[in-house]
Amino acid sequence: MTQTITVRDITSPTWTTSPGADATIDCPSEPVFTAPTASDECSTATVNEISDVTTPGSCTGTYVRTKTWEAVDDCGNKSSQVTQTITVRDITDPVITYCPLDIVIECDESEDPANTGQMTATDTCSDPVITYSDKSTPNGCQQIIVRTWRAEDACGNFVTCTQNIIVRDRTAPTFTGCDGIGDVTASDNCSATENITLFYRDNGTTRTWTAIDESGNINTCDQDLSVQASASLVDPVQTNSTLKAEGDILVKAFPNPFEDSVKFLIDIPEAGEGTLDLVNILGQKIQSVHSGKFVKGTNSLEVKLKERQTRMLFYVLNINGKKKSGKLIQSE
Repeated sequence: MTQTITVRDITSPTWTTSPGADATIDCPSEPVFTAPTASDECSTATVNEISDVTTPGSCTGTYVRTKTWEAVDDCGNKSSQVTQTITVRDITDPVITYCPLDIVIECDESEDPANTGQMTATDTCSDPVITYSDKSTPNGCQQIIVRTWRAEDACGNFVTCTQNIIVRDRTAPTFTGCDGIGDVTASDNCSATENITLFYRDNGTTRTWTAIDESGNINTCDQDLSVQASASLVDPVQTNSTLKAEGDILVKAFPNPFEDSVKFLIDIPEAGEGTLDLVNILGQKIQSVHSGKFVKGTNSLEVKLKERQTRMLFYVLNINGKKKSGKLIQSE
């Protein structure tokens, strides 16, 4: 008689070590996986990687990668599956490589970044998109543009920097016709023709023209009346921007409205002693601008208010027995 004993292996391998722990890393680091190990009671256990799946994230450079393993023995018994998942994220801001420097430009120059400077930036995971926004603030006879630059990567991480663009008018008006006969006209790179103060004074055989733009830039030119006498020179037509100043006192205040300082250009036919004061609506003196000598022709004065006043003020000029006054508006 016989006895047959069959020895079989229906037991799955067991895991002796687990795969690496799930982890989250930052782009551009690459995932590093740790495979598990297994053993079997009857034979060798072989660990097989059965899948490696990458799922794209919500933005460039991000993804989730999962590896799956199982162990199998010589008899084909398989273990349970184990996985390790590594998430690659991007939470790092771009890096600014250049923020445009503050710059002063003329009012007729372009404010475009091609002229004022362009921000540059880099990012470790995607190409950053560079944009800017401007906030303009009048400041007397100039304008200050605060340009905020922004570099943003594909995942919404961003970095900013600020550039100040100061727009000024430092160019005096130019004349047409000073060497000719008759009217002289003035033009400016920033002020419209109707906003240029243009006047003249006759001094013997010379007619001196003065042009003042809205920013207080002054230019003068002389016409030789003796040379042109034979051409029957006719006085210029009187307009709002062309004034015969003979015997008159001309006062130009700018900017108006103003912030905390205001400049005065005063043209007088004869030198003398005088005062220029600021008064409130009650006629009370607020501040003295000048007390003393005024030269013949154009006088330039500037005053900064010691403290903010009511919105409406007046200037009062007394010189050579004559009085001239005008209204000033202080910006809120």
